[in-house]
Amino acid sequence: MTRIENPYGHYITILYHAGQPTIDKITDSLGREVDFITTGTTYPKLDKIQVKNAQGTTVDYDYMVGDFAVGDYYQLQQYDPPELAASTYEYLDGGNFQFELTAVNTSFGGRMEYEYDSQTFYYQVYSLETRVLKEKNIRFSPTSPFKTWVYTYPSYQNAETGTVSLDGPEFDSTVTYHAYTASTP
Repeated sequence: MTRIENPYGHYITILYHAGQPTIDKITDSLGREVDFITTGTTYPKLDKIQVKNAQGTTVDYDYMVGDFAVGDYYQLQQYDPPELAASTYEYLDGGNFQFELTAVNTSFGGRMEYEYDSQTFYYQVYSLETRVLKEKNIRFSPTSPFKTWVYTYPSYQNAETGTVSLDGPEFDSTVTYHAYTASTP
């Protein structure tokens, strides 16, 4: 996709890096521009997003993207918007191919923490091992207490339905999934 236009003639044009499926620049019909500044050519890393408004003023949003110690995967380590402190990101180290986000430290001193667990899903006789969110803790400021959400998952083996439960600090919730069966294809 290189252009999106609405019925009133307003549009955005999308340019991509040569030979890559990554965005290089977005321009709109009012002359505003968004440039995606990257390093590397085979697998570019995002370094900065520069936004130029209709008056020509440019604002930078800086990104620090690093590598996992295992594999050829990237991780966002820091996002630094203008006039705010940077937000930082923490991950599992990639051992056992587990690259999950474990924490976000926000510009305002908040923190979000995530814990994961292994879960087996089934499709007919086939099983799929995957990772699911087990617990989420959020603190909105450095002095506020953490609020906790706990997720529980059922065993899906030979089951026509399974209910995921969420125990939150204010409200609880459930969602029931229905399996693919011969009676309900």
